[in-house]
Amino acid sequence: MENQHERAFQKQDGIFLNSKKVLQKKTAAGVRYYKNIGLGFKTPKEAIDGHYIDKKCPFTSNLSIRGKLIKGLVISTKMNRTVIIRRDYLHYVRNTTDMKKDTETLLSMYPHAFKLKKEIFSCWIMQTYLQNCKIQHSLSLPQ
Repeated sequence: MENQHERAFQKQDGIFLNSKKVLQKKTAAGVRYYKNIGLGFKTPKEAIDGHYIDKKCPFTSNLSIRGKLIKGLVISTKMNRTVIIRRDYLHYVRNTTDMKKDTETLLSMYPHAFKLKKEIFSCWIMQTYLQNCKIQHSLSLPQ
């Protein structure tokens, strides 16, 4: 089992592993859960045919993609499944009525289905509410 490299047992949420049926339809690689996330993004081949298991991947888990869409430039890819994004934008100053250049750096989760490259790509800021505390998650997808 090449995908069991973490301390906890890795399994996909939508698949029952202990089936007793003899005539169950399986592929050579086994049963795999994947979905189309919509919004103009196609499901990559790695998500359909791959062996990785990631609970934070929108293609192979039950994670929904909603929120604000942001485009940015990848600065660093050194962390595991996390990239650093720099976003350049113009900020309006009300006192002087002019625009000021501003930058913002964000950390974003990057799914296993894509190859890491230093390029411009889209990122979603998703907010979940947990115990009256606002937590921001971000997910990166190439353009």
